[in-house]
Amino acid sequence: MAMTKKEKIFAGIAGFLGFCGLMVAVIAISFFMSM
Repeated sequence: MAMTKKEKIFAGIAGFLGFCGLMVAVIAISFFMSM
């Protein structure tokens, strides 16, 4: 499955945002659990 340059950039940004969101969620949950 060949991807264009624009699709690769979009997939990279989407993956990066998803990863950041997951990390923020984990930190927030652990923070609330420790309160």
